[in-house]
Amino acid sequence: MGKLVIALVGVGPRGLSVLERLLVRLAGLDRAVTVWAFDAVGHGDGRVWRAGQPAWFGANTTAGESTVRSPDGLLPEERFGSLAVWGGLDPAECPPRRLYGQYLAAAFAALCASAPPRVGVRPVVAEVTRIVRTADGLRVDAGGTAYRVDKAVLTTGHADVETTREQLTLARHAERWSGAVYVPPGLAVEMPLDVLPPGAAVAVRGLGLTFYDVLRAVTLGRGGRFTGGPGGLRYLPSGNEPRLLAMSRGGLPFLVGRPCPPSPRRRCRCG
Repeated sequence: MGKLVIALVGVGPRGLSVLERLLVRLAGLDRAVTVWAFDAVGHGDGRVWRAGQPAWFGANTTAGESTVRSPDGLLPEERFGSLAVWGGLDPAECPPRRLYGQYLAAAFAALCASAPPRVGVRPVVAEVTRIVRTADGLRVDAGGTAYRVDKAVLTTGHADVETTREQLTLARHAERWSGAVYVPPGLAVEMPLDVLPPGAAVAVRGLGLTFYDVLRAVTLGRGGRFTGGPGGLRYLPSGNEPRLLAMSRGGLPFLVGRPCPPSPRRRCRCG
């Protein structure tokens, strides 16, 4: 039989898990296999957990709960059992999001190195723009190059969606007011938050995880800091922050993750 060629489109955590399962199942196959791994941002960390994002974006799960390793997989438990094991962290700590991205990127490199002898994983840093069925399989277009493959697995994770009518209405309303800015929903790390001037009144719709990301970006990300004291944490502003108006239908912050268990060694940094 000829070489089997597989395209893995999107190599964030979901694509990483699929890659591990593929390598486990291909171990007993007496056939040459090439796995083209496509991701436009990074392999392993992907778009959401990108390793280069600012440190103030935090994970909403603890280091001990965060893992990409499966019990019968190729990743050694003593190294990749969890983010806590890999990074030497307190299992109860909620780490920066980029640290989990670094763990995922290291896991991808380890999987590539541990692939079966006749299996090759070839990473491509490019966005897949089109997949077309052909007479001899599939054609995957990415980064200006066409790749012929036999099978394709779509593991794109978080994807952009078309702008809704309500969002268009809000954007047009902002355009009619001099100085008004509308920032549509999305990943906070990709939002143009620099357009929000210091002292400006900024309405934030929703009190879920993205709200906390935005809050950290315009406070810690602009030079503000927290200090501890007898009464708990105190925020020391830098003077560059906008004034946030937090809004939601329920009026209360959304519980994005269960509270971390108490740790005798370190205070959790989830919030």
